[in-house]
Amino acid sequence: MLPDLISKLRDRRALKNAYRRVFETPDGRLVLRHLMLVGFVMKSTFVVRDPHESSLNEGSRRIVLSILRMALRDDSDIDQAIEEIQQQE
Repeated sequence: MLPDLISKLRDRRALKNAYRRVFETPDGRLVLRHLMLVGFVMKSTFVVRDPHESSLNEGSRRIVLSILRMALRDDSDIDQAIEEIQQQE
């Protein structure tokens, strides 16, 4: 069970590093800024008298926020979890 968890954490760290590499290039930063603009990161998702459109906008926002978390967050929390699990073994 613990080796499985460590493997999953390492896979997550590898995925986060891939996101970071993609978005640290000039083209990647340009794409990320575009995603933030069209993904309602800096503006309201609310549409007056249209809850369906508001929900669609909020879904777009959620995806972009997920990308930002993956691309911009450091891996120290994942590294610490792996270290703690290995010490318990």
